[in-house]
Amino acid sequence: MNKTIFHGITPKTTADREFENTTTELLFNIMQKKYVRQLVVKFFCPDMTEDVIKNISKEDLITQDFSRQEYGHPDFVIRNNDCNIIIENKIRYSTKLTDHEKNDYINFLDGTRKYERLIFLIPDGYDESEINKIKSKYTDKANSLSIKFWSDFFGYVEDYELAKDNPIIKQSIEFLFDSIDRQYITDTKFTKDEACMLLSPKLIINTISLSSKIYKLALNWVEGKWDKDNKSFTPGNNCPLDNKFIGKFFNINNLSLSGFIGIHFYLNETDANYMLSISYAENNIKTENLPTTAKIIDTKECGIRVFFPLDTDENATAKLAMENNIDEQQKWFNDMADKAFEQSKRFLKD
Repeated sequence: MNKTIFHGITPKTTADREFENTTTELLFNIMQKKYVRQLVVKFFCPDMTEDVIKNISKEDLITQDFSRQEYGHPDFVIRNNDCNIIIENKIRYSTKLTDHEKNDYINFLDGTRKYERLIFLIPDGYDESEINKIKSKYTDKANSLSIKFWSDFFGYVEDYELAKDNPIIKQSIEFLFDSIDRQYITDTKFTKDEACMLLSPKLIINTISLSSKIYKLALNWVEGKWDKDNKSFTPGNNCPLDNKFIGKFFNINNLSLSGFIGIHFYLNETDANYMLSISYAENNIKTENLPTTAKIIDTKECGIRVFFPLDTDENATAKLAMENNIDEQQKWFNDMADKAFEQSKRFLKD
């Protein structure tokens, strides 16, 4: 299954790698604030001069750096004309270093800037031996490699009262605290997805815009399918933007509310690949020999339903997210919806 157009907003698993990326993105997001950025840089690089720190802008922050793919893609990079700081984030004791992290990340430090560092941010108890081997192997760059502990970061944040007057920063720090291997946890109020979007207005606006777009496209598709003569296909209720699912119900062969097309937001944590789907109540579907792309899901919110995803064409969904021409949007959406609908019709009960 291809990644959905919501990938990155709603991670489909709670795997360690997903949480690790989330903590990296959240650290990146809170550093968009200048005063936070300068304090966090001082934590990572206490010997960096004030003039270099003050010259670091939010445009100098990068997550998942793919600029030198032969060396891998570090979690977090701070790079401008003065500095080049590579930060590899580990949140679990058990997560081992990859070959790129052990052998290639050090090559990002090419000596072209006055301040260069490779930093491993790790939880207490993490096995440091592999990191120390890097120091031993690259003796000429050993002074540019350092280890920082998440526990020291949280102590530093507390000492500087970084989150004292900002509830968003406070909740962000609590989320980070809860995500790292520790003996005790706090009562974080954010979900993982909310944390991903914190302090990223562009992402929030794009998500709302895309949701609104798909809502209209789903309504138009259903209206276009409406068979006004024999009533075999008729529109049902709308589900507007304030709902946990957004789109349009439709009826086939007088089966009451037999189908729904749109976004199923209640799947964001468990089955994100099926968020943009046509779905039916299980009792409307012959579930024997379903195609591998279809899935039976107990949604809790809406009972047991059978999902036929629209977004199996990665190129079409990417265009749907970016294209501004409404006619082209509708065409791509209709093509995907038609394929899912024709596939699903074969399994509808009489």
